[in-house]
Amino acid sequence: MMKKRLLFAAAIASMTMAMGMTAYAGSWKQDSTGWWWQNDDGTYPASKWEWLDGNGDGIAECYYFDGSGYLLTGMVTPDGYTVNTDGAWTADGVVQTVQLSQQTANGQVAKAGGNAPAGANTERRQFDNYAITYEYFNVFQEYGSTKYQAIIEIENTSSGNLYLGNATFDIYNPAGQIVASETFISSDPSVIAPGEKGYYYSNGGYLDDIPMGQYFMIPTIKVKKSTLQAKRYPVANTSIKASKYGNVNIVGTVTNDTAEDEGLLWLAFVLYDQSGYPIGVYGTNLLDFDAGKTIGFEGDGILLPDYVTLNRVSRDGLSRTS
Repeated sequence: MMKKRLLFAAAIASMTMAMGMTAYAGSWKQDSTGWWWQNDDGTYPASKWEWLDGNGDGIAECYYFDGSGYLLTGMVTPDGYTVNTDGAWTADGVVQTVQLSQQTANGQVAKAGGNAPAGANTERRQFDNYAITYEYFNVFQEYGSTKYQAIIEIENTSSGNLYLGNATFDIYNPAGQIVASETFISSDPSVIAPGEKGYYYSNGGYLDDIPMGQYFMIPTIKVKKSTLQAKRYPVANTSIKASKYGNVNIVGTVTNDTAEDEGLLWLAFVLYDQSGYPIGVYGTNLLDFDAGKTIGFEGDGILLPDYVTLNRVSRDGLSRTS
């Protein structure tokens, strides 16, 4: 019977994503005209909705800011939603809120640190056997289609192996209405040993008939204890380049250092920025990976979003494997 093993190879990526979502923290400001939200970097939202936790209670409300950056209050917004006299979005007179622990990837309310990409949540959240250490979500337009990229980083904090099972990514608009529920979600590696990290991800999911705009994701993941092996093979001679289409391309060799032939090998690649945040996950297959054999591989990131480019890929730690 042909077996499938998974090699988890990692390449570290440079620079942070320059996407459209704004700062992670800030405060309310007021002048004679009205209220606005000022991000810590001095910028402010305008002509858009924002989920904000202005009083630090762990609960975010949704606010709309006009073209000059001022908060709209006690009225109907240009896109047809009602905000109360405090500016918070309401439905049937009830203020709509999101717990920060549920607002998993919206950069406006996530507790992000360092040089994390916009749209990322770096707040560590511990569960029974694992921790979520990083989440990223971004909606973008490519070749006329609305698409999204999502990454969830899982760390095995248990004493045994864990299996990354099924996942769904529910996507909501700023008014809190679900617009899509994505079920075609990848996970690599499928089995992670204690202390290892694995990833749920979607590199270019299509959001059919959904216009460009700011959205947020609430994932549902199933991480289970497992008796399956977390087999890893050594990688060497790695280099990284851009393909003729501009994709990130990783080349190297992998060795079957066991006494067991493998009919099919899946190699998984994770691109990190220089701050250590993952910005892309993809993989490739190898056939006839026989015992004692060293063979070459080439992993072309053609399915990654166009903004995951070589100039954001660091050369440091390129040979690291796990």
